[in-house]
Amino acid sequence: SALGEGSCFFFTVTLPLAAHVQKKLPRPSQSNTASWPVLVVDDNPTALEIIARQCESLGWQVDLATSGAEALALIKQQTEKNRAYRAVFVDWNMPDMDGWQTSLAIRNLELDHVSPVVVMVTAHDREMLAERSESEQALLDGFLVKPVTASMLLDTVVDASIRVKGQPWHAPEQAAAEPRLVGMKVLLTEDNLNNQQVARELLEAEGAIVEVANNGQE
Repeated sequence: SALGEGSCFFFTVTLPLAAHVQKKLPRPSQSNTASWPVLVVDDNPTALEIIARQCESLGWQVDLATSGAEALALIKQQTEKNRAYRAVFVDWNMPDMDGWQTSLAIRNLELDHVSPVVVMVTAHDREMLAERSESEQALLDGFLVKPVTASMLLDTVVDASIRVKGQPWHAPEQAAAEPRLVGMKVLLTEDNLNNQQVARELLEAEGAIVEVANNGQE
């Protein structure tokens, strides 16, 4: 541990090989995706800050846009500088240009080999995604429901990056699962309001009853 820097923890898990292991393409890790330029697009300042911080924790170089028009201008600008974005995270609900219109406009830029991974980030559930047309869903390389974590961002971008070029992305079918923390009483101690919101929503989504304390004494 170091004051102002935090702590790093490491562990190793030994697991048996599954039967009929299928060969897969090498999966990029966090270390070799570090310094990737990414763009976060959201008109909500709090959501923009939360996702940007999570991206930065992965070592990514993050630019921010508060509208679809601003995002398109940044993508064009960075492409001309040979610093094309590797991923763009777009909010669904935005004024003027929503996430779908923004995603379509990004695809229409015809960036060819420098076309970024486009991920929709939204508070809507996956059932809402299923209501969109196949052509709209084909605009996306991934879909995340808020609140999101850094590992969710990394997994989505990595999975999209190793997918066969030209293969359309489809929303995976979610197996119905019972919440894992139903009835459990949880005390969350955290002084940062943004972290409080994210942690509370993640815990409550699993059925926990959450009390929040703003500091150790409380």
